[in-house]
Amino acid sequence: LLQTLETRAARQSAHASVVLAKKARMRGELIASLGAEGLAALAEGDAESAVKLFDESMQDTLLHRPSNAARSRAYLIEALGKAGDRVRAEKEYALALAEAKSDTLRGGRTKEAWVRTSYASAQLALGAPKIALEALRDPTIDEAILDSPLPGLKARRYRALAMLQMRDEDGSH
Repeated sequence: LLQTLETRAARQSAHASVVLAKKARMRGELIASLGAEGLAALAEGDAESAVKLFDESMQDTLLHRPSNAARSRAYLIEALGKAGDRVRAEKEYALALAEAKSDTLRGGRTKEAWVRTSYASAQLALGAPKIALEALRDPTIDEAILDSPLPGLKARRYRALAMLQMRDEDGSH
């Protein structure tokens, strides 16, 4: 109950930030606030609202901060998976992967690890652990596990979840 109340409060605060950023025409703050509200919506289990918020954030990101597109798109991919939209998650993954790979100067390999990790999360939500595990079998993921705390931790977690789901599908223990 406490976590639900905290998540609801976080979402309300993020929404207030969205409203303020729109009124003040603060594009950078708007992108971040939409992302924060989208993450809070995901935490509440409202994937459809999260998709809408991340879509709006992506539109502004592409217009005003295109170098951040891969990371922003990663959040969208995860929300799409949780919303059950496999086709769109695949499309956004291909775009995000291309954006991350084209970024050779701004930490493109770390962005690629984020994209792959978010895609794995989406595939797990869609019940496709083999696809999730395949996305996580990449040198960028191995590097993230060693060097990048958050995508590395999530990658390890999603690898384990994918293997457990595959084991459960096979009926072996």
